[in-house]
Amino acid sequence: MLKLTELVKVARDGKAGKITKATEVAGNEVTVKGATKAAAKKEVKAEVKEETTDYSKMTVAELKEVAAAKNISVAGMKKAEIIEALTK
Repeated sequence: MLKLTELVKVARDGKAGKITKATEVAGNEVTVKGATKAAAKKEVKAEVKEETTDYSKMTVAELKEVAAAKNISVAGMKKAEIIEALTK
């Protein structure tokens, strides 16, 4: 939540043309285009981290939980087969 002094600064910056356009205004929160790009970059980095998970160090039960979260059916599969299905 913005303090009054921060809100005044944002208003001045907007009037001076430093802030081009707010993409979303909800209550007291204002999301600016640049801020949404930064959030999107963080989401992409989180997805990349998820892909680099070392499934070989996980137990079969843990692998089954990950597969269930990704809606991948692993019934009757061995550990190596589950890992292969998760990495596709």
